[in-house]
Amino acid sequence: MTLEKFKWLVRSIFIVQEEEMLCSEFFEILPQYVDLQIAGKEVDKLFPKLGHHLHQCPECNEVYQALLKAVQSEKDRGKQ
Repeated sequence: MTLEKFKWLVRSIFIVQEEEMLCSEFFEILPQYVDLQIAGKEVDKLFPKLGHHLHQCPECNEVYQALLKAVQSEKDRGKQ
């Protein structure tokens, strides 16, 4: 285990909440979350559980990063 992976694991343990978001719930909200984020809204205040889930679940975070990049690229293309 790398030091970075170990640090991530320790942080994850300490930020566990009493009620965690399921990955299925995450995927239902993700498109709206990304659209609002790109629009400059404070998504962490609007969706605190989703932001927390991103810190807890590397698989969902990977999907989020890919979607964010794709939507941002599409938006940038529309400006040209």
